[in-house]
Amino acid sequence: MFREAHSDASAPNVQASSGGTPFGFDFTPSGTLVVSEAAGGPSGTSAVSSYTISDSGSLSILSASVPDTQLAACWLIMTGNGQFAYTDNAHSHTLSSYTIDGKGTISLLDPTAANVGGANLDMALARNSRSLYIFDNSDHTIVA
Repeated sequence: MFREAHSDASAPNVQASSGGTPFGFDFTPSGTLVVSEAAGGPSGTSAVSSYTISDSGSLSILSASVPDTQLAACWLIMTGNGQFAYTDNAHSHTLSSYTIDGKGTISLLDPTAANVGGANLDMALARNSRSLYIFDNSDHTIVA
């Protein structure tokens, strides 16, 4: 006889973000949560923050809103080793790059790591993290 294991969903654990308009997120291999903030920095600029997650699911800030001087960091992706993160700044048409140390602390590497030049909407890394692909909605192409 096959028996399915299931559990009931519990109430959400809602917590405030370090900055404004949390949007995209990813996890480092060690479990640090890294979040893009579309309007988390000064004067509404983009930012990225990082958090540890306790066994009970509560968040503790590691890096509070590290701004990138760009606009609308919507999507965020990290390399497979968890050492670099990239934000897709939809209103600036740029990508920003960040470094992440072994403790999950974030530092801005380059506010304009790349100029996409179009309506960048989403991105993905190749399996080996050597190539970054961006969907450009202005002409419906993939930019590498």
